[in-house]
Amino acid sequence: PSQEDFPYTIRIVCEALSSNGSTSMGSVCAGTLALMDAGVPITSPVAGISVGLITGEDGEYVTLTDIQGLEDHVGDMDFKVAGTSEGVTAIQLDIKVNSISFDVIKDALSQAKEARSQVLDVITSAIPEVRSDVSPHAPRIQKIMVPTDKIGAVIGPGGKTIRGIVEETNATVDIQDDGTVLIGSSNAEDAARAIKMVEDLTRVITVGEVFTGTVAKIASFGAFVQILPGTDGMVHISELANYRVANVEDEVAVGDQVDVKVIGVDQSGKIKLSRKILLDDSDGPSPAGPRHREEVEKVEVNVGDIVTGAVVNIAKFGAFVEIAPGTDGMVHISELENYRVGKVEDVVSVGEEITVEVIDVDDSGRIKLSRKALLTD
Repeated sequence: PSQEDFPYTIRIVCEALSSNGSTSMGSVCAGTLALMDAGVPITSPVAGISVGLITGEDGEYVTLTDIQGLEDHVGDMDFKVAGTSEGVTAIQLDIKVNSISFDVIKDALSQAKEARSQVLDVITSAIPEVRSDVSPHAPRIQKIMVPTDKIGAVIGPGGKTIRGIVEETNATVDIQDDGTVLIGSSNAEDAARAIKMVEDLTRVITVGEVFTGTVAKIASFGAFVQILPGTDGMVHISELANYRVANVEDEVAVGDQVDVKVIGVDQSGKIKLSRKILLDDSDGPSPAGPRHREEVEKVEVNVGDIVTGAVVNIAKFGAFVEIAPGTDGMVHISELENYRVGKVEDVVSVGEEITVEVIDVDDSGRIKLSRKALLTD
């Protein structure tokens, strides 16, 4: 194979421990089996056969297929022929007479072709095709292509990005001016990790893709989410939840893992994300919330009030608690316990009564509650 298809230096060593025939032709067949078993993408299997010659005093002759040691010793020719099912790839002729006729050559090549076909059948019955991959214990040298305008993204400022890939994966990464990236590693797992990191840095984000990302930064208008190494997108505040969000911090915090969908990529490459589009109705406020109970008389709620109420709905970001008939408040997940909570369901369940403190009431009447504020260390 070419260096581009298989960037390894290949060396085949065949050791014949004993022989009663052509060791060179045996090496051709053994070499084919070894290459195929090692995953070297050879075009076709190759077999070799040796043809001998016995001539008489009257000019008569006999050609012998796959000669043994004695036949080679007393015979007049050792004609080695190697090839594939398509044709001959190499020949070597040794003779002990002054000359041989074209008829001898013709007969020898004909017999060699027939014998070679039989040997190839044996080879392909043992290994029908080249292994799809090299051994998992073999050193890996893999090649991928990246757009030339993405080379800088792989290298990073001062080589920071490419050094980070090398340090994290223990692989070698060599990037060339035409976008060729050669990745070398002592095992398949590290090579695969390095390839994924390079591909993540250079891939084109398309509308409709869904990612699980990490909130990297919060602003008043939305949250920036890292969806791939070196690639952030922005979730506008209107795309955070399937109801009106007053403050971004009420929904997400830096470091949170969130599922988002790409809803737009502008000409400059800026990525627009939506969390709302992946939420179902159960992830929003409870139907028992204040917007659905306008006919119930409201009670006055003040910051600092301590009340006991029942959990009426649970979302990924917190729990809704009915603190009075027709009046619900929301306990954000960060206000449930005095330690980091992974899932709201790990702390409270629908119908459970809990005691909470009112920590804020905004201009629209939304009530923020805290269970954590009443807990002791």
